[in-house]
Amino acid sequence: MKYICIALTFVTFLFSQIDYDSQIQPIFNTNCVSCHTPGGSATFDLTSYNGLMSGGWTGPAIIAGDHANSLLYQRLTLPQYTAGSMPPNVPLSQTQINLIVQWIDEGAANFLFTDDIFIPKEHILYQNYPNPFNPSTNISFTLNKEEFVSIDIYNINGTHVISLFSGIKNIGTHSFNWGGRDKNGDLISTGQYFYQLRTKSSSLIMKMLFIK
Repeated sequence: MKYICIALTFVTFLFSQIDYDSQIQPIFNTNCVSCHTPGGSATFDLTSYNGLMSGGWTGPAIIAGDHANSLLYQRLTLPQYTAGSMPPNVPLSQTQINLIVQWIDEGAANFLFTDDIFIPKEHILYQNYPNPFNPSTNISFTLNKEEFVSIDIYNINGTHVISLFSGIKNIGTHSFNWGGRDKNGDLISTGQYFYQLRTKSSSLIMKMLFIK
């Protein structure tokens, strides 16, 4: 199901009408970033596309192609002054919410149209699925150019658990399945883990939870 969603997302990129940088990020800059900053007290980071797509401790903020089940939309449409409503004091206009809804349903893309193809404006590391997981989970990412990449797993103490991949990958979306075992083949313990996408130009990290 996850792979089907990713495939459908890329199809919708081709017909996307909402531009993230010029239409969506300005909404967050004006109404949200005073609280939703990297490492801040708010649930997730709204200062950048990667921050938004990384989600937060409650899980993904965006489910591409499905605004109704996206946590961001749910928070934006809670009644004013309800716990968890966003923004807490002055709600977004219906026009702003409609733009966000359309952007999510179009695939939540941040792409450029270059040489008759769509390419991402930056590398994207997605929330693993399922999460929490047992026995396995899928880790996906999108590259905006061909690069040498590595995907590594670390435990909560920063100890390296396993390397899932190290090598050259082309532009586009790539996925790896991890069965919850370390580099020695032993099943990992219940707990929080981190997965890191590293390239020459960027380093992206996400959290996941394994439950026995």
